[in-house]
Amino acid sequence: MPADGVPDDAAGARLKAAREARGLAIEQIADALHLDEAVIVALEASRFAELGAPVFVRGHLRAYARYLALPEEELLAAVASEPPPPPPPARAGARPALNLQPAFWAMGLFGLLLAAGLAWYVLRDFGSERPPPVAISAPAPAKAIPVPRSGGLPRNPSGSAAGAAPATAAPAQPAEPEPGPEPVEPPVTAADTAAAAPPAAASGRPEVTLELAFAEDSWTEISDRNGRLLFGLQRGGTRRRLSGEPPFSLLLGNAPAVEISVAGEPWPLPARRGGARVARLTIDPAEGGP
Repeated sequence: MPADGVPDDAAGARLKAAREARGLAIEQIADALHLDEAVIVALEASRFAELGAPVFVRGHLRAYARYLALPEEELLAAVASEPPPPPPPARAGARPALNLQPAFWAMGLFGLLLAAGLAWYVLRDFGSERPPPVAISAPAPAKAIPVPRSGGLPRNPSGSAAGAAPATAAPAQPAEPEPGPEPVEPPVTAADTAAAAPPAAASGRPEVTLELAFAEDSWTEISDRNGRLLFGLQRGGTRRRLSGEPPFSLLLGNAPAVEISVAGEPWPLPARRGGARVARLTIDPAEGGP
């Protein structure tokens, strides 16, 4: 067994031996496969737990073995039969390291953003609710009381006054003017209504249907112009039908096992160098295929 603790017949040891026999450096392999150097080091050391989901491990192994002209299925079978590597010895007084997968961080961040958006939406609606204004109507004008013009008293047939007249007559109060006709508002015409109406908001692009068929397991992330549509591991034999506003952004962990159609028409995948299975692409029917 070598000094690094990896058996000579392990899949990682075979990859490392084949690379060194061809005189290639880790940087050259990482550049050819479009991977980080840490991924190449983990593959050669058989530390597959550091690479995330098993579908990513199989994809990296296939690409590395194909680049070095090694049998892919034989390496995958060797990985399945290998026991998990023993954990490194814990140092005295050191805290255990937390091994958090990237998917865990992504789900946590997505949940935090969702909670923040929900709180913003509730507070916005709460602040916009105001009581309607109360209309105050003006009091109706008082009606004038008619006052007789003559201040005399009616007389009886004998010619005498019906009652004794006061010594001094009170002066008559002037009559209040009667209210005139209320002003009539001019009718509202169609031109005035059209001028007062706010301009209509411009409509967005029409939604487009996106279909994906998975022959094998594949990690998939899909977003449209308005946000994320699909996120997670998709099992082989399943189909997904999505609708959204283009352009679409896609991340496929096992691109050769995925068939894409846009609005019922097949959409070809872009060419990948070095046999890499991970693909990133943007789909916009208005700009045509890749």
